[in-house]
Amino acid sequence: MGSASESSSTPGVRKPKRRWFRWAIVVFVGLLIFSECFARFYLGLGDPPLMMDDPQIEYLFKPDRTYHRFGNTIHFNQYSMRSDEFPKHKADPNELRILVIGDSIINGGSLTDQPQLATAILQKHLSENLKRTVIVGNISADSWGPENQLAYINRFGKFDADVVIFVWGSEDTCDVPTFFPHSGNLLNAPTHSPPLALWDGFVRYLLPRMGVVLEKPEPIGAAATQPSASAVAAMHELIQAFKPFTKVIVYLHYISPELNQSENFGQLAVKRLAQDESVPLIDSKPAFIRAINQGTQPYRDIRHVNPAGQVLMEDLFQNGVSEALHASK
Repeated sequence: MGSASESSSTPGVRKPKRRWFRWAIVVFVGLLIFSECFARFYLGLGDPPLMMDDPQIEYLFKPDRTYHRFGNTIHFNQYSMRSDEFPKHKADPNELRILVIGDSIINGGSLTDQPQLATAILQKHLSENLKRTVIVGNISADSWGPENQLAYINRFGKFDADVVIFVWGSEDTCDVPTFFPHSGNLLNAPTHSPPLALWDGFVRYLLPRMGVVLEKPEPIGAAATQPSASAVAAMHELIQAFKPFTKVIVYLHYISPELNQSENFGQLAVKRLAQDESVPLIDSKPAFIRAINQGTQPYRDIRHVNPAGQVLMEDLFQNGVSEALHASK
């Protein structure tokens, strides 16, 4: 009798364990689905702006794409500009067209909502103030230098621009394309969407914060002590390509540590370039120092500007455009 009782009680002991295990799996899967949905639909992970390799430009954003990330809208038009859609050529001679050409400074990245971009604000303000159609094209990509920008213009043309603003800093004077392949699902320049939003957040944001390196870094040369001849030549070529029919403006951007330093070789090279080409230069240093002294922080990190910095840039752009249009009358 004793052995029969023991054998009949054994299943009763195991059954709750199996039930607990099944419930644990259900809860785990439920949490996984909830976390994936939260990351994808609330945070906007899993759908990063995608790039593509290019044999001349090196790389650029994939065209005709709209993303929603961290509550921000990121849109690229048919020309890979972070701008509204517009035709390549003017339909109305009274339309004012402005191109702003640069790198991640004007692109803003995923942390900047499309309406917060200096170029978007400039288009809105000039349309209201001038009572005419204004198109502002934002031609940019992360870490683009003058040679990337020149290759872009050679490919797509000048879009009937009336005014062009080149946004350059000291680092641009020594930027040389490496044509390091961006193919694959890289962290900073993905060409394909990740399989899961959770994977996107884990690999792109969490692991780097933990010091884990998952991909081979792009080769970096020795620290430059002089401007690159090819980069400066590309700057001259860009200005000369527009000068015959377009008002050209050079905007000098400073990374935050440079605001408290004397002029370096790169800044002097940009200023000399503008002087040699007889084009107006917008030196942003005084305005940014003044904003900081008044309690406004315009930088997101040492290099990129936040929404307040985008507003500051737009104000300087607008003044430069107004002066250029006034000078042409």
